[in-house]
Amino acid sequence: MQLLPISIKTENTRVFLLLLFLSIFSAQAQGKWKKVSEVINYSNNDIGKAAPKTFGITQDSKGLMYFANEYGLLEFTGNSWNILLQPKNRSHINSLLSYGGRVYMGSNNEIGYTAKNTFDQIYYISLNDLLPEDCSNFSQVWAIFEIENTIYFCTNEQFIKYNISENSIECINTSNAIKHATKINNKLHFVDDSNTIYSLTDNRIKPVYPASLLSKYTIEKVLPYDRNSLLIFTSKNGIHLLENNEMKLWGNPEHFDFSTINITSGILLEENIYCIGTTDRGVLFLDKNGNVLQNLNRDNKLLSNTVLDLYLDASKNLWITLEGSISYVELKSPFYTLSEDDGIYGTTYNVQKYKDTLYIATSDGLYYSQWPQTNYNDVFKKISGVNGQIWTLSVIDQQLFIGGHDGSFILQNNEAIPISDINGGWNFTKIPGKKDLILQGTYKGLYVYQKVNGSWNLKHKIKGFDETSREVVFDTPNSIWVSHGYKGVYHLNFNSDYDEVVDLALYDQKKGFPGNLFISLLNTNDEQLFGTQLGVYHYDKKTDSMLVNSKYTSILTNHNLVRNLTNISENKVLFIQGYDREDDIGIINFSSNGNHTLERVPFQRLKTQLIPAFEEFVVFDNNDLGFTSKNGLIIYRQDVNLDYNKDFNTLLRNVSVKDSIIYGNVDNYVTGIRKDSISKSIPFGLNKLSFSFVAPFYEHPDLIIYQTYLEGLDENWSDWSAKTQKEYNFLPAGDYTFKVRAKNVYQKIGNEASFKFKINPPWYKSIPMFIVYGALLLLSFYTFIWIKNEQRKKSVEKLKIAHKREIEIQKIKFEEKRLKAKNEKIKKDNKFLKENLESRNKELASSAMQTVQIDNQLLQLKKSLDEIYNESEGKIRKQLRQTIKLLEDQINGDSNWKHFETHFNQIHDNSLERLKEKYPELSHREIRLCAYLKLNLSSKEIAPLMGISYRGVESLRFRVRKKMNLDTSVNLTDYIIRF
Repeated sequence: MQLLPISIKTENTRVFLLLLFLSIFSAQAQGKWKKVSEVINYSNNDIGKAAPKTFGITQDSKGLMYFANEYGLLEFTGNSWNILLQPKNRSHINSLLSYGGRVYMGSNNEIGYTAKNTFDQIYYISLNDLLPEDCSNFSQVWAIFEIENTIYFCTNEQFIKYNISENSIECINTSNAIKHATKINNKLHFVDDSNTIYSLTDNRIKPVYPASLLSKYTIEKVLPYDRNSLLIFTSKNGIHLLENNEMKLWGNPEHFDFSTINITSGILLEENIYCIGTTDRGVLFLDKNGNVLQNLNRDNKLLSNTVLDLYLDASKNLWITLEGSISYVELKSPFYTLSEDDGIYGTTYNVQKYKDTLYIATSDGLYYSQWPQTNYNDVFKKISGVNGQIWTLSVIDQQLFIGGHDGSFILQNNEAIPISDINGGWNFTKIPGKKDLILQGTYKGLYVYQKVNGSWNLKHKIKGFDETSREVVFDTPNSIWVSHGYKGVYHLNFNSDYDEVVDLALYDQKKGFPGNLFISLLNTNDEQLFGTQLGVYHYDKKTDSMLVNSKYTSILTNHNLVRNLTNISENKVLFIQGYDREDDIGIINFSSNGNHTLERVPFQRLKTQLIPAFEEFVVFDNNDLGFTSKNGLIIYRQDVNLDYNKDFNTLLRNVSVKDSIIYGNVDNYVTGIRKDSISKSIPFGLNKLSFSFVAPFYEHPDLIIYQTYLEGLDENWSDWSAKTQKEYNFLPAGDYTFKVRAKNVYQKIGNEASFKFKINPPWYKSIPMFIVYGALLLLSFYTFIWIKNEQRKKSVEKLKIAHKREIEIQKIKFEEKRLKAKNEKIKKDNKFLKENLESRNKELASSAMQTVQIDNQLLQLKKSLDEIYNESEGKIRKQLRQTIKLLEDQINGDSNWKHFETHFNQIHDNSLERLKEKYPELSHREIRLCAYLKLNLSSKEIAPLMGISYRGVESLRFRVRKKMNLDTSVNLTDYIIRF
């Protein structure tokens, strides 16, 4: 840009026209400017791991915000802050620029840019290797610009020019140190230490304004003003307009002295509004005449007064980096709020515009201010004479009536004058046809005020009704409707003196309403309507009951709680319905032909902010709407045309399998970044996936909700949820596509994000195993064929031997006959042997019994001889002793058993000897027991043979079983017999 001087002859004319233009433009700017109140502050604690100081700001094409932090590249997604990476030399970043899918970074002796791989993982690429030798030491890079696909890194001594297409760098040196640079009309302009303003075009540096013109000023910043003029920010000399080779003081020092502030940054907003950052006054918004429109600072909206940088994002909203914090300022919102920063304290319950003054009733009193406010630092003041909860404001006969918890008042000279000390004053209502009477509802009934000699005084209470009467509407001059939040709606008829209720009727669920709760009186130009939990109702005189109103029911089709329905103009009706935190707010626009449209989208911002059943609003002269709320007065500007359908992105931030990130940024971008470019399939054993996502939409990010859909598993999209993470465990093997989309505060659904992946089958269903299965199948098939061949061979052999077999059959039959005869003989022999064995067993048993009997007889004989021996003497006694000894030897001797044993072994093939060999631990008595069991004798038969009791035999059997280690299921007798 070459700024040319104009001739002196036309100077006066030009100056006059310029001043006229500026005055007109200033008025337009003042009219278009709206108060900024939507500010989100992020303190250093909110940001987390970042350093206190953050410098440059930029935004990428996906909507993500990046900040130059002392600790590295700081990213903000809308719900999380992350330090991603640092320059190669780990110095803190000073400047950023997003262009062409890259974020260019400038720091101390380091330049480079970020890139992303196919896994959306960010990494850093240094450009220092491309630097020529003459510009390898350049200290800090304090600004970065893009001009015609070329990146300019600004340093104190030179410009480093990076050609993107050629991937080359050259340095442009200046004769003096560079103080400031800016981009004007797609050209780079800068100021050096000599106070000369230059332009840089095609490596050529040209002076735009000489130092002689600016020598007495210390220039800090330069911003464009119009096509042929610049706005010059100086140190301690204020702001000047540089036009036609002349410096003119800009702004009005009496209004605001710019020479007292230190400007750090500045940008030109839409509608020719300047935004200026300072070191001690926060942020100033200025019109093109230099008038301060608003000042954001530590005393109202910001956390600090020291501004480091300003940035206008893609949605034309403002980001501010400050000392120790970052702020987001929503410039494009059609809403702004008057609250504590504007001098208003407490929850707001009513609002009235009265005599060019705006009055706001709150839980803390009554506040007022000139409206519209003419000065940027105007604040509301509190009305004296009234404190605490103020419920209502009513303008009647050019006077403002005030209803509060502690009584009622009338406003005179901005002072509240008491007219009643009755607790709980609700609305004042003019009695039709009675100029001197006013009706007021209170906590406990209705009161009448009378105007006497120009003053309003409490006259009397109306008898016959003591219910709370917050909402009162006249039906006829002598009858009213009164809503009760929990009982229904009362219809009252008064006498002619308005001092007594002569007729009272309660309309509740029995009279047609869907319920008794939350019934409100609606204020439309139609007949009296009532808001209920199931829509709009009206009174039907014929049936003396309440009926559904077809007109508004067809418009508000959701049959929800209707809280408010009020005409705001001839063809516009404001509606509020739903319960708290589920507010449905909008405007019904009626056309002349009876059709209507609904305007809902802008009012989504009011959700959760209004006070259910206490919503009040005011219509300003410029058709703006002011809503009472839980925190101040919210003003909606109907002339702000915001693009509510503007696209925004939903981004998939991370995909992790168990604890490993396979998509998205990692904690350590140097060691954790993936080098491959082909997405791997996921092993079945690691089948635990987690997806995290975000939508970089910064207007009320806390109200963004998400839907997910896993193609290949889900049948439909999930329900909307504020959760930013979705997990899947143990998915079946197969191909999947994960999809996610977001919905913002305006109910606009953003562009969805998707991620394709594959779950490998388990090992037994894997391709290698199917190869094994195929090999086994082929082997089986081969084996089957081999077997069939072998079978054919064998069948041939069978045919060969078939005849041979036939010949042998006869021999076999003959042999069978011979064997049959032999078997018959063997059977007879076996039968004989068996019978012989049984006979011998019987003989053995009988012999054993006889032996026992003989032993018993010998014992009896011994007993008799013992008795004789005890009575005998001498020689006879000696002989008896010898005889008894012989008997004892005979009884205790084992000759009988040896004889039995020998005979037994002969009969039973030495079974007792084999038994002793296998079970050597068996005692003599236990061998005897086994012999008797072999003879198939019972325990009762064995007891006398062994000279023991039946229980003794059983005990002996148990010991034998134990020594033989027999299972309990084995019968001892059968085992001995078969042994």
